[in-house]
Amino acid sequence: LYSQQYIKLLAEVIDFKMRSIVTNRGGNTGYVTVKISGALFESGMQAILKNDALGRITASKIIFINSTSLYATFNLANVKIGEYTAVLIKSNNDSTLLLNSFKVNKGSIGQVADNGGPSGFYCHIQNIDADEFLDLRSNVPPSVLPRRVFATKITYGNSGDIDIAIQNYVLNCLTNVPVSADPNEILSGLAQLLGGQLPSALASMLLTLDEPGGADVLRPGYQNTKTIFSTVPFAGTYTYRLMQQ
Repeated sequence: LYSQQYIKLLAEVIDFKMRSIVTNRGGNTGYVTVKISGALFESGMQAILKNDALGRITASKIIFINSTSLYATFNLANVKIGEYTAVLIKSNNDSTLLLNSFKVNKGSIGQVADNGGPSGFYCHIQNIDADEFLDLRSNVPPSVLPRRVFATKITYGNSGDIDIAIQNYVLNCLTNVPVSADPNEILSGLAQLLGGQLPSALASMLLTLDEPGGADVLRPGYQNTKTIFSTVPFAGTYTYRLMQQ
């Protein structure tokens, strides 16, 4: 026997609009990239921040993702502090806005540069470098069983108020054990390690700290987590290291 269920659907016309801008603040010492979400976006649009008393800033770059999202980069160097209205304008001059949706703050550090700002490294696995903006933490198991695959979660983000460049690091273990983003590769690497030789492809891995989905920088307020896998052949203490490439 089949039961019947009645569903009512409401169809509405979708208008060209912005729904959110993330993050909604930035410092006036460099470039700031924001993610704008909404409806009926299209390529070739302009993005503007405006305040009748403070001025108008046009996005220097727009990365169109799809009809509901895009990334816009603004040069906020020396821009006056205050609240700005975000505006999107299509090529046919249709426009939509979010009133007082973005705030320019006094920047804490930085200057305009081609690479989008400072870069560096802070990590709880092993400090190689330090940086005020790039915030990277790891969640490492306190102990593991030998010859068992274990996962480590690495959380990173931009805790500052201007863009920073995408970061590349090399992860390895000083005792030469396999590391990979694929747990199946770890089992293969362990077998080869116990056989006498670890393949160089599994002795280290490139870890790119980026924003999957389109942005070509780490924008203010962005945070992400990546999972890496490893194993150890015998009981003991093992040191893992992240080094900037």
